[in-house]
Amino acid sequence: MKNIKAINFTLLFIIIIPMFIVYYLSNRENMWNNYSFHYYYVILSSLVAIAVSGVAFTEYKKTMSKRIFLISLGFLGVGVLYTFHALITPGKSLFIFSNIQTQIKAFIFFGDSSRLWLAVMLFSPEILEGINTKENYNFRVLFVSAILFILFSVFISLYPEILPENKTSDGKDTTYSILFKVVTLIFLGITALKYYYSYRIKPDLSVLCLLVGILLIMETVVVFMISRPWGTIWWLAHNLFLFSYISIGSGILYNLLTNKKIEYFDILGKMEEYVKELKIKNKELNSLANIDPLTELPNRNFFMSSLENQISKSKKVNDTFAVFFMDLDGFKKINDTYGHDTGDNVLRLAAKRIRSSVKQEDIVARFGGDEFVTIVKNIDSAQASNVAGRILSSFNDSMNINGNIYDLSVSIGISLFPYDGTNINELISKSDKAMYQVKNKSKNDYMFYSKPVLV
Repeated sequence: MKNIKAINFTLLFIIIIPMFIVYYLSNRENMWNNYSFHYYYVILSSLVAIAVSGVAFTEYKKTMSKRIFLISLGFLGVGVLYTFHALITPGKSLFIFSNIQTQIKAFIFFGDSSRLWLAVMLFSPEILEGINTKENYNFRVLFVSAILFILFSVFISLYPEILPENKTSDGKDTTYSILFKVVTLIFLGITALKYYYSYRIKPDLSVLCLLVGILLIMETVVVFMISRPWGTIWWLAHNLFLFSYISIGSGILYNLLTNKKIEYFDILGKMEEYVKELKIKNKELNSLANIDPLTELPNRNFFMSSLENQISKSKKVNDTFAVFFMDLDGFKKINDTYGHDTGDNVLRLAAKRIRSSVKQEDIVARFGGDEFVTIVKNIDSAQASNVAGRILSSFNDSMNINGNIYDLSVSIGISLFPYDGTNINELISKSDKAMYQVKNKSKNDYMFYSKPVLV
């Protein structure tokens, strides 16, 4: 309960404090309209961002946390991009532009892109989960990234014409600029929710500071959307952005100085892990419930369910199918004489031979003991005879088990839907009776329950 009160008070503080800042700024408007002040203020903010990047990288070397490294990379990008935002401040620019419109495009772009980059880095640990941390995250990556950021920024400053318009003539955001900011808000919003739930489960000062910083960046983006350049509200956004650095940097610095580790609990990630584990367990349970562990064929329960489904389907389409009931001839003698291990091997080989004698879409199951059943779909009596012949032929060759030779045959009883029955009990019972007629007569043969009807 204390944890929830603390975070709610903090979030309320974040919402209220900008109101006091606005009041403060509104009485000093002349100072904020000074281009030089913007130039040095943003340079200072960029230096703070680079300092936070350094603190984060130092913390990363201690913990090897991918999340901290990406925060370091995020603030490094902010430091470079935001510096160029300062360097092309109207009236103080170090670059020459053909007209004020192109300068404004680049000026606004650097500010917006710095926040988008930071938002992506704060969001991205879940995206980059499979990348090895030690091999791919190090100082060399930061150095190369800094060079690339600088080259990119110089290119944009020299060729701002490639950028789309981001401000209208009266200083409002264009559709492009709004979409740019909305994407930033989406990344930040999702990340804020993750840190919020993490803090509720595991209270941690660093996580709270990260959450506060993210919310401040979100406020920054929103305030920039509703403000116009050089106005009081526009300057409020600059302050909020700087406060976000201070908040996030303070949390990481606290961990660094106290030798603690950020206690981040990824509840959404954990839920995904639990769902995966449940799926695996369900698959295992389904296997135990529906698969015969000895032959790896479907078991009796699965067969009964499949037969019920097949009856329902065939009734709808006015189709016919056959149920084969099979019993191995001579299996009991082999099992009693040579032992259960040999008997188990015989059952495995028999299952493979029956399975290979029918189509892939047909159902072959172990019914129990040395009895097997099969649903042969979309078939008439003449075709059923051919399938029975293939099954019988598959047992013509002797079985070689551990160097010993065993001869085995199979007796098959066949019932046809709908001629011999229209429900489970009728079809199984009649195919079973037909099988016993074969057993009593000659074995190693097949028989229909009733005289075959050509369909």
